[in-house]
Amino acid sequence: MNELTKNIIQIVVVVISLSFLTEIFYFGGRIPFFGTSTTSVAKNTSGTTSFNGTIRTYDPVLILPSNTSKSVIDALRKKDNVLNVNTDQGEYLVQTETRDDVYPLAAYLRSLNVTSYAVANVVIPQTIVVLTPDGVVNATASGVVRVMSEPFLDVDSQIPITMNVTLDSTGYLVDYASPMVINQPVEAVLSATILRLDYKTYSYVIPWENRTMPGNLSRYGIVEYKPVDSMVFNPQLTSAQVMAKKGFDYIRYVDPGSALVEPGFSNTTQLALNFKDVNYTLPPSKLVIKANASLAGEGEPDVPFNASVLYSYTLLLNDGGSAGTGYDFGSAPLSLQADREYADNQSVNVSISAIALGNKIILVRSVSIPS
Repeated sequence: MNELTKNIIQIVVVVISLSFLTEIFYFGGRIPFFGTSTTSVAKNTSGTTSFNGTIRTYDPVLILPSNTSKSVIDALRKKDNVLNVNTDQGEYLVQTETRDDVYPLAAYLRSLNVTSYAVANVVIPQTIVVLTPDGVVNATASGVVRVMSEPFLDVDSQIPITMNVTLDSTGYLVDYASPMVINQPVEAVLSATILRLDYKTYSYVIPWENRTMPGNLSRYGIVEYKPVDSMVFNPQLTSAQVMAKKGFDYIRYVDPGSALVEPGFSNTTQLALNFKDVNYTLPPSKLVIKANASLAGEGEPDVPFNASVLYSYTLLLNDGGSAGTGYDFGSAPLSLQADREYADNQSVNVSISAIALGNKIILVRSVSIPS
């Protein structure tokens, strides 16, 4: 794509994004391709309807909350299918290269625990059931409705919609307002089978005076460790005390609330002597070792402190997870973190927290062992 073409697309996308941002709190109006009634407005009837529509396409813009981390925004700006990332009214607008990029980009953001929203253009069925003050009406409709939603599903997928509508005297849909995707939280306890242990995560709290001890532990797996070289004062130091404490050669920095010592310094006896006139605490450091299944079989890492251990498994719901729930959980494997060890092929009960569209589970938020 040449630079001129890309700039033109960016201008068009900005115009589109600004047009639908004004509709974030209200979507409605005459639907494109809907027929126009010749009857008077006074004879129109209002009501509500729910139906399964088909996602035709998404507008090529994703909206992210203002608290989205800088690292996520920076990563988005480097993606080939992202034209630009702007801010508007405290939110991020992510302009995609094409409409087809919206769903995969939203799925990528979900993997980072970031929720995004987009405008879906949904084809409405030719016949819809409308609840009116005078009773149920089988109304005639055509065209699309625009609805703001998290892009849970790709284009051409069925999606349940509810909205307020206006019918003319012939039962034809002429206006709509406040369309919403009908999604609902699902909580269920289901039977599952452990397929395999993927890795163990060992977490240690390392006392301040031992923070230089861990050494090279890479043989056990992926190691995350950053020694905490600070000390915290409570109450805060006076200006005179700050000036006095700066004189010790192992102090790198000091202010009224805290001090930073040299990384190799761990002499708590000397520290107690030099700081005997103030109250201080020495924060511990956190060591995390993620050992894959082959390394996890070699026993705990050689660290002289007690560890809390999390076991990460891949499991499969028995009977597709649908038995007795009325929801289709699909057949994809799920991930489980537990505080105890299970054998391969062992049956367990798991608590599932999920989101459903209709009777289909479209997002599993968490899997855990019931307490």
